[in-house]
Amino acid sequence: MVAILVAGPALGADLASCRAVKGATARLNCYDGLPIPPAVGEDTSNDPAPFWTLTGQGMMTTRPFKAEPGWELQWGADGSLGVIVRTVPDGERVAHGMSSGTGRTYVGTGGTFTIEIDGLGDGPWTLRGSRAAAMNRADRFD
Repeated sequence: MVAILVAGPALGADLASCRAVKGATARLNCYDGLPIPPAVGEDTSNDPAPFWTLTGQGMMTTRPFKAEPGWELQWGADGSLGVIVRTVPDGERVAHGMSSGTGRTYVGTGGTFTIEIDGLGDGPWTLRGSRAAAMNRADRFD
């Protein structure tokens, strides 16, 4: 299992072209450059740029990182992916998600966190942390 942490937005090709890249390091660099596509019908025009991007395969737990309140975890996977966000040092679960393809989960609290990642299958995955996009008035449950 290998993971690469990259600051800022990533640019790249598509999964099919990355699969064809020879050499593990070059292939992972290609995967690292892949953007996470939005879900079908999802409006991402107001999404802020990610403050970190993590790409890998299989299972891992991230090193601790800090985030301000009101951030979200976005993911994309070539297969199924399960993620759990925990606080450091007490390990309290503050968010989780599981899906095939893409997804996102909101984390309202700030602090220091780790993320447990379970990439189910052989495909690569990408996670991004970013400030949560502003909700549209129609999205609120007032």
